[in-house]
Amino acid sequence: MSYLQQDSSGANALEIAKLQEELADARESYTDSLIDQKITELQEQNDEAAQQRQEQIDLMQQSLDWQEKSGAFWEQVYEYIQAGTDEVGTLVHGSELENLLKAGEAWDSLSEEG
Repeated sequence: MSYLQQDSSGANALEIAKLQEELADARESYTDSLIDQKITELQEQNDEAAQQRQEQIDLMQQSLDWQEKSGAFWEQVYEYIQAGTDEVGTLVHGSELENLLKAGEAWDSLSEEG
């Protein structure tokens, strides 16, 4: 193109204009390609970040579910203890607590207090 521009007769003006337009189109196409590439990279990063956030939410939900179940478990344990022992802490015979303890493997190894 620079060779054609050296011609001062103007005979190549149409060819020069055509080449300049092609060059401008090529630059625009290249710029569009770079922008599209960057957009794709950003979308991938965004998708990965969203997936990580979802995994964190899932883990937090599992932790919350476990804490709720654990809390309910200990609440029931306290209820069994309150209903299954008297005011000095002696096991109430025939209580649900006694039945649960008897069902455990260690019951037979316990000593009986008079």
